[in-house]
Amino acid sequence: MGLGDHPKIWLEEHSDQVVWQPLSDFEEQYMPEIWRNPPAEALQAGHGGGDYFEVREFVDSIINNTKSPIDIYESMDMTVPGLISEVSMNRDSIPVEVPDFRSIKRFPEDFAK
Repeated sequence: MGLGDHPKIWLEEHSDQVVWQPLSDFEEQYMPEIWRNPPAEALQAGHGGGDYFEVREFVDSIINNTKSPIDIYESMDMTVPGLISEVSMNRDSIPVEVPDFRSIKRFPEDFAK
């Protein structure tokens, strides 16, 4: 995929050979209806509606006292790598391990040293 190219994906169950297809070919099959046809307020929120849907689902889980679709560990999986990359950059780009918070019983105070 080059600059300006459309996102592509290869799914083994759709081809026994490595054939990269436009991601848009799979929208109907895999993308929820609300994402394919988002409300105007979602599009106005930016990031293709991604922020809107995450916040909406989180608020709905609080209001309805239901489980949030993204738990604390998934949240950390999406956030910590970016933070750790800054640590790496500040250390002359040396590799820095990204912790798996599922295995940490207590957060070490000296983690970012």
